[in-house]
Amino acid sequence: YSLFHSQQAVEKYLKAFLTYHNKPFGKTHNIPLLVNLCKEIDQTFEDLLKLDLSILFPLGVTVRYPTGREITEEEAREAVDMAEKVREFILKKLRL
Repeated sequence: YSLFHSQQAVEKYLKAFLTYHNKPFGKTHNIPLLVNLCKEIDQTFEDLLKLDLSILFPLGVTVRYPTGREITEEEAREAVDMAEKVREFILKKLRL
């Protein structure tokens, strides 16, 4: 479940940033879309797109709604690492 929780953490941090800035985002789990909305507020969110966070969206869904594909330990570690990087990035932006 580390993939699902990593995806959820990234999604929630992005939504927290948008909420802090009163930017509506609708009902979505699309991480690249959320990053682009954050980028409208702060151009440095472009740096998050370089992390290829899009891997979290299909993996989070795959874990929650299994398709028969097994997730590797490497993918799980990569997802947790990405979530930690996003957390640090956004907490700095919010000065928390």
